[in-house]
Amino acid sequence: MDLGNLLYLVAIIGYFIYQITKKKNPSGAEEQVDMPEQKKERPATFEDLMREIREAQKPQRPRANPIPPKPEPVIEEYKRPDSVFQRRSEKRDDDEISYYDGAYEKAKTAAEKAVPISQLEFSETGRKAYEKKSAPTNRYGKLLKNPQSVKDAVVLSEILNRKHF
Repeated sequence: MDLGNLLYLVAIIGYFIYQITKKKNPSGAEEQVDMPEQKKERPATFEDLMREIREAQKPQRPRANPIPPKPEPVIEEYKRPDSVFQRRSEKRDDDEISYYDGAYEKAKTAAEKAVPISQLEFSETGRKAYEKKSAPTNRYGKLLKNPQSVKDAVVLSEILNRKHF
């Protein structure tokens, strides 16, 4: 046998001896008597422990006094007024009102007297303002649309491209 195995066996034997002496201890007998009482109690669960901790952390709130009942509202009957109030209508002679008197009629007659647009004559600046503006054309686009200019462009590009031998 190896030295390591011998040490292992000695440790196991020592452990068993320790367990036997522990059971023979007189205080161990008292613990066994107390054990049935402890088993009667329900073991504390995690939720129970958390509840106890939270209750200990929360300060006890003083009980609030009960709210007194609201007094009954006094019900009064609706009384219809005896006399009917009528507002007096007063016409005001404001400057503003007199300023706008007849404005609609004046505008209507002015529109009737106006010359239709088709009969108006425009000056040169007026005509330029209403002419269609032509979009700027791309000069390369014009050149590419013409097949003769495309041929000329290909020939010219071949001439200008230098080839290194």
